Amino acid sequence: MWCYWREGAYFRRDHASVFRIHDEHDTPVSSYWLASPPWFGDPAEDAAILRRRFKTPEAAMAFSDRTWKEGFNNQS
Repeated sequence: MWCYWREGAYFRRDHASVFRIHDEHDTPVSSYWLASPPWFGDPAEDAAILRRRFKTPEAAMAFSDRTWKEGFNNQS
């Protein structure tokens, strides 16, 4: 289940997120969306986040739902 967090950002209960790049005033500045996994720290995955760009939040959410199943710890 995706929840609205702020303008240009949504998250899931397991901390996966989709977002647009924000400036120092918390205003979205990118025209594309990024999808982030529910964990951090894998350098290969962190680098891949910026290479995958989506035109809509729905497309980023669909990618996240396919790639990182909600409630499943993919980092085991």
